[in-house]
Amino acid sequence: MKITKDEFVKNITIAGLLLFLSLSLLDAAEKKYYLLTTHDPHIVKDLQKYTVLEKNTGRLVIVSKIKKVPDFINHYLRPIKLSEVKSYTPVFKTKMNPDPSVQMALKNITPEDVKSIVTKLSSFERRSAGTEDNKKASEWIEAEFKTYGYQTESDCFRNNTCNIYAERKVEGKDYFLIEAHLDSVGRPGAGADDNASGVAGLLILAREMAKQNPDKSLIFFATNGEERGLLGAKHYVKKLKKSGKLSKIKFVLNMDMIGYNQNGKVDLETNREHEDQARWMSQLVNAYTGLTPNISIPAWGSDHMPFLKEGIETILTIEYWKTKTPCYHSSCDKPGHLNYQYAAEIIRLNLATILHKEF
Repeated sequence: MKITKDEFVKNITIAGLLLFLSLSLLDAAEKKYYLLTTHDPHIVKDLQKYTVLEKNTGRLVIVSKIKKVPDFINHYLRPIKLSEVKSYTPVFKTKMNPDPSVQMALKNITPEDVKSIVTKLSSFERRSAGTEDNKKASEWIEAEFKTYGYQTESDCFRNNTCNIYAERKVEGKDYFLIEAHLDSVGRPGAGADDNASGVAGLLILAREMAKQNPDKSLIFFATNGEERGLLGAKHYVKKLKKSGKLSKIKFVLNMDMIGYNQNGKVDLETNREHEDQARWMSQLVNAYTGLTPNISIPAWGSDHMPFLKEGIETILTIEYWKTKTPCYHSSCDKPGHLNYQYAAEIIRLNLATILHKEF
């Protein structure tokens, strides 16, 4: 059967389009994506030579490789599927009614308290793990826990680097663990947001929970060596596993960089299997604070990671990353750059979480 010239051109065109679509789909299927597990400015700058940005939600930066990445930075790239990435503000049909007794407890948390602790911690000028200032900061934190009546432990695990634990055990009750890292990147007088702000939250929550009669056991964990690869958190998880205590920890709340904001949003970060807990905490955000929650999945880059890897329900509360501090890992990360009202709101959220959480 003969075909006309026009029909021939039409068939060739269709065949070409089908081939193009097939190749495009094949390329998409073969394309590999990676989650950037550090936002350190120096490493990000190096990575730009080897990758192309595919998606940026703030906390979650997804790239693809355009050429071979050197081994010394390749471990900051975690393979991921785009379908795994979530960043959204949840919407609820009804609002949770606040508990008046919880509201009363939250009134004790003030911006002035946060600022006082951040300023004190920042006076230990170089808090990088293993330094004399880091040791002095650890000792001061442990002394503060003791004034609230907690049983404390200083656990030095390497290079004069010590975790500090404060515990209040309720017989027969499992543990709620609250953590924040005390070390900084070591720039003189810096580390106010990262992470004196989180430690301020840790100490204030310990102080306020000392006034309560909790229905759960509590551990307040000042981690160390976070900036060197989550060293303290990894060490503690191994220690807990060895003792058999890890199975008694039912919920972990992490505070890392809670002091800088421009729009009243807070990131709640976890993994997909704990998304329901992030949604539950989002309801607490709406009920007890003036903030807006943003859920970010999956988790990366702070001391909640070792606990998540063990399957423990864990949430990181952190400043909204799209508008994070411009002083991140820089010498300008000092007390004068923080928004203490915002930090106090996140601490109120976390106190409400401790008081409401049941397991």
